[in-house]
Amino acid sequence: MRRLVTFVVRLWVDVQTDLPAWEGQVECIADGEHAHIGTADELLGFIYAHVTTEAAADRKLWTPEEP
Repeated sequence: MRRLVTFVVRLWVDVQTDLPAWEGQVECIADGEHAHIGTADELLGFIYAHVTTEAAADRKLWTPEEP
């Protein structure tokens, strides 16, 4: 079983600082939750949390047939 989980990621770079740094926002389309991100780990953590939550929901909906 496959489930599509869609995210929108917006990134921007502040070039007016001494060391240009990026930041952004990630949004899960399914539930509208969004977060401000400043590192790749924050981005991946947000996505991982939503993907594992969706997978857990699928397991609750699906029960294997008993032989």
